[in-house]
Amino acid sequence: MRVIVDTNVLVRDLKWTGAAFQVFSEGLRRGVLTLLVPGVVVDETVNKFRENLADLVIDAERVGREFVRLLGSGPTWPTVQQTVAEQTARFKDWLLGRIRECGGTVVPYPGTSHEELVTRALNKRPPFDKSGRGYRDALIWESVLECLRTEPSPLILVTENSRDFGAAPSLLPELLGDIERLGIPREGIHDRFRLHGSLETLNTELVLPHLERLDSFIRALEREELPRFSLRGWIPYGLLGALRDGDWDQYLVPTEPGHLGTSLSTIDSVESFSVEDARKMTEARSLVFCTARLRATTLVSVDWDEYRAQEDVRAFIGPVDEPVGHLSLDYPTLMSVSFRFVLDSHSSEATSVEIDSIEGEGGIVEALPHPRKRQSGNRRHLPGTGGGKA
Repeated sequence: MRVIVDTNVLVRDLKWTGAAFQVFSEGLRRGVLTLLVPGVVVDETVNKFRENLADLVIDAERVGREFVRLLGSGPTWPTVQQTVAEQTARFKDWLLGRIRECGGTVVPYPGTSHEELVTRALNKRPPFDKSGRGYRDALIWESVLECLRTEPSPLILVTENSRDFGAAPSLLPELLGDIERLGIPREGIHDRFRLHGSLETLNTELVLPHLERLDSFIRALEREELPRFSLRGWIPYGLLGALRDGDWDQYLVPTEPGHLGTSLSTIDSVESFSVEDARKMTEARSLVFCTARLRATTLVSVDWDEYRAQEDVRAFIGPVDEPVGHLSLDYPTLMSVSFRFVLDSHSSEATSVEIDSIEGEGGIVEALPHPRKRQSGNRRHLPGTGGGKA
């Protein structure tokens, strides 16, 4: 199955170290999938690396100056331009090499004329938006059409940009029309083309079924029988960073997200845990899906203006007799977290931790597909990062 990835998929994990890319890479290695990367996606991804690195080096230089100001001396940092230029060139070489190693292909820029693209933009035809923005998205879509035109094998586009391509698996009607004009009847489009909203949904459908399920390993994890790894012992510190990084803590209190300042302080205890699935990726690495019920402490804070403005905040904090500049408290929380990670049997190290969903007092929030089926309730879906316009 041929797979085209959008820029927003690559920039989520620039060095392909996360669980999703490890599983995806295994699908490429086994020949389940064939990677196609449009030239515009390569250029956008390299540019995003350059922008991220430039910001980091500027921040590092600022920190260096603070060291000097406070201590009289500090670390020295290379100039921004030298570091960014050299490392960006190295990253591009690495990215192109990684694509080749996976048996993938960089798809040349499409041969669509400027006149056709301008006409599409003026007509505000997707993936151009109502302001006529979306040039790079249009180049990606034209690459998709050229791949469909030149080879009859099925093709998948993975993009988090649901606004301009459609909410997977449904493609926008205008884009369906483009495929029909290639001579592919609408009733046969599903056999030739599919849309996925994330690598995780693609992996779940096409790659995980090819990975061996490790039933004895699952039992050993649940019974704490692995010689050098305790899941119960790892969870309090292994999940803490992942929960903080994703701003999941805002869903642990019974208020609307953003109405309170929240910071997950500690995971205090593991009430229970289960292992829903584990798949063998290589001889050393396994992908593990778990759910844990946790007691934790969340630091909650709010300023006086927000307290007065938000009814749900007042109900949560309770009455305050007189105005104060800032309110804060430690709030005990009980939550259920579904997550995945990669376990290396050689090092007994758990890496690439990703939160799939969380159930707290703020409701149920889902980001990634997980083998555990949750009960109905106040369910939210975290949107993808989406694709920017240009």
